[in-house]
Amino acid sequence: MSALKKFLIIFCALLIVFLTACQSLDIQASPEDLMRPPAVDPEQNEIERVLRENVGNVRLKYPKRGNYRSAFITYDVDGDGQNEAIVFFASDIQDSRVRICILDKPNGEWELMQHLGGEGTEVQEVNFQKFTDDYVNIVVGYESGDQLALNDTIVVYSYRNDSPANAPYLRDIYREEYKQIITLRRQERNYDELLVLNNSWVTDSDGAGMRSAAAVLVRYDEQEKALGKVSECNLSASSVDDSKIYIQELDKDNFLAYIDHVVDKNSIFTESLVIKENSVRKAIRPESSQRDDFFYTKRSAAFPTSDIDGDGKYEVPFTPDKSAAEIITDPLSRISDGWLVYVLWQELFWDDSVANKYVPKYRTVYNEPGQYFFIIPDGWLDFVSVRTSREGREMIFSTKNTRSNSKDLLSVFAMEKGNETVSVVPEGMELIAGTDGFDYYADALATYPVEHTMESTGKVIKLDVVSVPEARELLMPKSKITGP
Repeated sequence: MSALKKFLIIFCALLIVFLTACQSLDIQASPEDLMRPPAVDPEQNEIERVLRENVGNVRLKYPKRGNYRSAFITYDVDGDGQNEAIVFFASDIQDSRVRICILDKPNGEWELMQHLGGEGTEVQEVNFQKFTDDYVNIVVGYESGDQLALNDTIVVYSYRNDSPANAPYLRDIYREEYKQIITLRRQERNYDELLVLNNSWVTDSDGAGMRSAAAVLVRYDEQEKALGKVSECNLSASSVDDSKIYIQELDKDNFLAYIDHVVDKNSIFTESLVIKENSVRKAIRPESSQRDDFFYTKRSAAFPTSDIDGDGKYEVPFTPDKSAAEIITDPLSRISDGWLVYVLWQELFWDDSVANKYVPKYRTVYNEPGQYFFIIPDGWLDFVSVRTSREGREMIFSTKNTRSNSKDLLSVFAMEKGNETVSVVPEGMELIAGTDGFDYYADALATYPVEHTMESTGKVIKLDVVSVPEARELLMPKSKITGP
């Protein structure tokens, strides 16, 4: 027998052995399994072994967002001082519905206690909330898998390892359609509640269908001894798919919720809610002297609700257009310079005994090339104008007289780091702030109170000047503003 024939015989024999071994191992690689990093935790390996022994070969499912992103999540759900394991999986390629499984160690070894069908094809997020003093609940957000569905579904599970005979260890106790969800904790009660935003489809009086949205408050009802919906509030937006929620404590038991809704790809507006006791409702009431939230908060999507001064309270920005001229009289609000945007930052004045309303807190000019806000001093509001130079990166504030007799008060300049086209700092300027992308400079162009003649009356007033140290306090780089 030739050497070549011997080699082919040996090669074929080894190939048969390899294929037989693969078949006995029942290898089934799914995209989820291929994406998973190699398992190196012995306990995780044991959990997976027990799972597969009981339910067969499965495809593990991984939560897409949140703090818990593993297919194997360990947490002490029943409060016995020992972690349980929560696992999400699909049984096979044909059945894509997610199942939730819980494993425990009643006798010191991992055992599969129970598994239930989920509510969708993927797991969006997993959280653990305490709705009562007794035990922790598992809160799972499931993706529906239907591209036409308005919402996904949130399911709340309870688990007890001391359940009576024939009673389920794991059971779902509440379901709600959702798109956005926020956890609230009232300090006095010391347990959790949920604020859920969802979409719906409603029919108007003419029979036409239209999209709508609502906010739902979910909490444990002591009288009913069950978790349930305690209040619901219709929202002004037609969709909450991409809305952002900001929560602010009013006191130890009440909250304000600011919701930035998307109008289109370039615009947003903010809707404010009050969450008090057993209710959620709009903060701006219909009987308020103000118009609705949309009128007072519509603006560029570049300006989300933020805590711009770091005081722990959110401010809502507003970029008024011509329709707001009757309520926003600041001359700077009608800036025509393409590099600049007038942004009014408002805070919600909340007093349950009177009509709540937005009140101005800071009037600012946003410099787009330099990516910073500058707060206008109160004494300048009616008497100062602003212009730009150096490709928009320098703002020069002047008295608002005719061009021939206006007086420059302050210059602020943003130098982009690494930009060779703007490499020279204007003479006389001092560094007042810096970020990763920009250094900011200022120069006080007037060093004493400046006289300003009002063109309408001829009255002469004195304007306070802004020094370089004061300019440092008035400049706010956008990158340093706190968002959600």
